[in-house]
Amino acid sequence: MTGEINGLASFAAGTLPDLVTAATVLLLTVVMLALYSWPLTVLLLLAFLPPALLTVRAFHHRAGPVYAEVAAAEAAVAAGFAESLPAQEQLRTSGSVPRWLERFARANERLLEAQSVEVRTELRLNRLALIQAGCVAGLLVLSAVLVGRGALSVGAAVVFVLATRDVFHRFEDLAGAIGDAREAQVRLARLLDLVRATGQHGSTGSVRTADALPARGELRLRGVGFGHRHDKRVIDELTLTVPPGERLVVAGGTGSGKSTLGKLLAGLYVPDAGSVRFAGHDIALVDPALLRSRIVLVPQEVHLVDGTLAENLAMSASRPGRAAVERTVELLGLTEWVGTLPYGLDTEVGTRTLSAGERQLVAVARAALTDPAVLILDEATAGVDRMTAARIEEALAALAADRTLIVIAHRADTIARGRRLLTMPDGRLTDIAGETAVRP
Repeated sequence: MTGEINGLASFAAGTLPDLVTAATVLLLTVVMLALYSWPLTVLLLLAFLPPALLTVRAFHHRAGPVYAEVAAAEAAVAAGFAESLPAQEQLRTSGSVPRWLERFARANERLLEAQSVEVRTELRLNRLALIQAGCVAGLLVLSAVLVGRGALSVGAAVVFVLATRDVFHRFEDLAGAIGDAREAQVRLARLLDLVRATGQHGSTGSVRTADALPARGELRLRGVGFGHRHDKRVIDELTLTVPPGERLVVAGGTGSGKSTLGKLLAGLYVPDAGSVRFAGHDIALVDPALLRSRIVLVPQEVHLVDGTLAENLAMSASRPGRAAVERTVELLGLTEWVGTLPYGLDTEVGTRTLSAGERQLVAVARAALTDPAVLILDEATAGVDRMTAARIEEALAALAADRTLIVIAHRADTIARGRRLLTMPDGRLTDIAGETAVRP
């Protein structure tokens, strides 16, 4: 999406002012021509506008799909390049570099072809030059006739012809700007599609204030269905009640919908069928900022920003100050870990400075600073070393003391952390002690 954002920024900063200027000057010049000779102006507009507008309309009709293909091809090239950077060692060691280069070459060939079609499409606007040349030639002949009959002075004829050339140039500028506007429209549509796909559902919801949504409450799913594709549901007709203070473990095979369920419970996905409710309120109708203060999902992959550790910890819904960050670090038993860093909380961290386990510690601390009613954990200790895993477990034990904990288990030893086990995708509930429970 970087290309779309840059393209829109370029349009807003450069093309949009030019578009307004060209339209204004064009209008004023036509008014001036009418003051010199309104019959000649009317004849000029009748001769020029119909073929010129047809040319621009044909370009506009063709340009939409062309610009969409260029944007998609640019995104594919950018995505392929971005994917290769963190995977370059794996590509070399696996001998996959030639295959990746072939794939990247195909993406570049697609982009080259799309841009070639784009150039050919934009060349259609050059037909305006032929229309202009014909109009100027006709205008010269007509002006000569009028001057010969004494109906128009030589000076007025010269001014009219020169001003007409300016009208044509401004119309060309306007047509080019309209082409850029069409491209910007395509880029904006792609961004809006992304916003609709991953946007903040419920931003216009009826539950907006903290008083309207209790600090603690029951989490309930009723007949929930969801699929990443319309023809296949990952979760179907799932009904589940998670009382306050529950310790629920979600387990199942790969692709069974465990992580999808976590995102549904956190309000990141909206069910295709059924509803997810917290404290009796449909979370799709809860203001996103308020929902993030009640339900927090700690994902497997935690992203940090360039800045200090304290700044990254403070990136939570509660917007805590330095004192709150320090108290939370102490409460979660992370003081020793922070002390191992060069400058403690003031240590500069980036996207890859900390290990995967240490980034999980940051995510757990962020969740503690938010103080949610429900904490959803997408197996934070998967793939980390034992020492870091122990720190995460200690922090979670302190954090989960008075709140609902839902753990999405990717390892068998994680199941012991809960009281009840939800097996996906069938939605069967059992308690951890082994007593059978019915499907809720």
